[in-house]
Amino acid sequence: MEFGIFNLMGAREVDKSAAQVFAEVAEQTRLADQLGYATAWFAEHHFSNYCLCPSPLTMTSYAAGLTTRIKLGPAVVDGGNPFSGAVNKIKPDGTIAKGPIGQRATGYSILEAGSLDKATKMAKGCPIIKSGGQIAVYETFNAM
Repeated sequence: MEFGIFNLMGAREVDKSAAQVFAEVAEQTRLADQLGYATAWFAEHHFSNYCLCPSPLTMTSYAAGLTTRIKLGPAVVDGGNPFSGAVNKIKPDGTIAKGPIGQRATGYSILEAGSLDKATKMAKGCPIIKSGGQIAVYETFNAM
């Protein structure tokens, strides 16, 4: 079994500076490396105290200088975009029709995770769920 950490870098305490949050996450990542954790992921958000990290790659680069063997990376591979609402479907006979297949998705994000279960656990922290929404987690594979 492998263990990893997922860093949201949230600013929940009003008296804690952003520099303090970054320093704490750097130290947690260094300790995770020393303890033999396999991975450390860094989330990305903008204009919110939900997550202070605007660039996971920069944080990953900084953490690389503090660690020796832990795998580091951004948690979100493609932050995606919300969908506009316009959607078409292609039927088996090749005809095109308006509307979704099943329930319409409102957007997407692509996460890097070792399995569907790991991705699902990561997605449980998404603010969409905390606001009463739902998330579908799909596993992808390289087709080409």
